Amino acid sequence: MLRASALTIVVSLALVAGLAGAAGARPVAIAPPALGKAHDALQTAYEEEELALFTLSDLASAAGRAEAPGALKRSQAALGQASSALTTGGLPSSVSGDVTDAEDDDVSALTALATGKTGAARQKIASALEAKDEAMLRIEAQLMSTFPHIGEYLIPVKDAGPTSIVSWGGRLWFTESNKGMIESLDPFAKGVRETQAAGSPSPGFHAFKVPGHSRPQTLAEGPDGALWFTDTYANAIGRLSPSGKLTQFKLAIASQPYGITTGPDGALWFTELGLNKIGRITTTGKVTEFPLKTSGAAPQQIVAGPDHALWFTEYLSDRIGRITTKGVIREFQLPKKSGPAGIAAGKDGALWFTEYTANKIGRITTAGKITQLKLQYQNEGPDGIVALPNGSLAYVTYNDSSVGVITDGKISETEIQNGGRNPNALTVGPGGQIFVTEYTANKIGRVAVG
Repeated sequence: MLRASALTIVVSLALVAGLAGAAGARPVAIAPPALGKAHDALQTAYEEEELALFTLSDLASAAGRAEAPGALKRSQAALGQASSALTTGGLPSSVSGDVTDAEDDDVSALTALATGKTGAARQKIASALEAKDEAMLRIEAQLMSTFPHIGEYLIPVKDAGPTSIVSWGGRLWFTESNKGMIESLDPFAKGVRETQAAGSPSPGFHAFKVPGHSRPQTLAEGPDGALWFTDTYANAIGRLSPSGKLTQFKLAIASQPYGITTGPDGALWFTELGLNKIGRITTTGKVTEFPLKTSGAAPQQIVAGPDHALWFTEYLSDRIGRITTKGVIREFQLPKKSGPAGIAAGKDGALWFTEYTANKIGRITTAGKITQLKLQYQNEGPDGIVALPNGSLAYVTYNDSSVGVITDGKISETEIQNGGRNPNALTVGPGGQIFVTEYTANKIGRVAVG
C-alpha cells in the first residue's frame, strides 16, 4: 500500500475466552485453556533451563554458576504446572511422557550439580531442553487442529518493519523495509519456539543486509530458483541466490518498483509506482518497461493469471490492469474510491483482489467481468490476498488486524484483539499454514486455517 507497509497477526495462547463474548464482536479463536496453559508453562521452563545451561558454560562467572540450581528449580515448578494442565488437555500420553522425561532430567541435573559434576549436569539439561521442545511441538500440532491461531515469532531486529513474505527453500523469507534487510525463518527447526509478548527472539532467523539506502518491498520466487525482490528506495530489482549471493539491477531514478512476480515467459514482472509503468526483467538483468495508459495510476501488486498474462492493481486510478507478455495493456474500471491493492490468481480461474478504500473483496474473470463482496465491518482496509491449496482465498485487513477466508463466495473473519498488528500480506507456508508479518508488533505470525 501507499501507507507504511506491514504484514500480519496471531493471537496469544494466553487470551481468555471472555474476549469472544463482546457484544457485536467477530468470533475470536481461543486456545483450549489447558493446552495454552501447558504450552506457556513449558516455554517458561525452557527459558529457565537455557539460563541454567548458560550459567554452567565457560563464559559464565563463578557467581553466575551459582544461579544454575535456582533456574533448574524454577524450571521444575513450571514443569509441574504443565503436567497438571496436561491431565485435562486431551493430549496423547507421549506429551506427558516428554514432560516427565524433562522433570527427571532436571532432578538428575540438580543431583549432578550438588556433587560437583558440572559436565553431567550440562548433559541432563540439554536432554531436558530436547524433551520440552518435543512436548511443545506436540502441543502446537494439537492446537493447530482445534483453533486457527497458533503463535508469533519475535523478529530479532528491532523495529524491522516486516513487509512482504514468501515461502522459499523450506523457510519463510520476509522483507524488513525499515532496516533495508531480508530475513528468513525456519519456524519448525529444532529449538525454534513461539514467543510470548514479553519474550525474547527465537533462534532460527537469518538476515541479509541489502547494500546502500534500501527499502526492500515485495518478494517473489524466480524461475531460476533465486529469490527476487523490489527495492523502492534504491530504485532497483534485487536477486538473492540460494547460496546467499545478492545482486542488484538498477532502474531509472524515481521508478520506485513495488510488486513483483514470475511471469509465464520465464521473466520477472514488476510494477513501477513512481514512473507509472509495468516492468519486465530477465534472469540475466535485461529490463523492458511498458507505460500505463492511465496517468497517475500507482500500480501496486502484480500476479500471473491463468490466461498467460499478468494482472495488476492500480491503486489511485481504481482499475485492474492486464498486460500480455508482448506488452499489450488493457485496463478495467472499478467504482471510484475502490483503492485496489493486493491481487491473487484463484483456483477458479479468476483473479481476486482487495479494495482497501472501498472495504471490499473483488473478483474479475479473464473476460473482465467484475463482482464484489463487501466486508461486514467498516474501514477494515483489506490488503494482501493469497490463494489457499483447498481453493479458498485468505486475506488480511490492515486497519483492524484480522484474517479472512473466502470459501464459495462466503466470507469469515477472525479479529486479533491483543493489540494492533497492521497486517498487509501473507503466504502459505510449511504444512499449509498461513504465515503473516506483523508490522507494528515486529513479529511473524502463524495461523492454521482448517
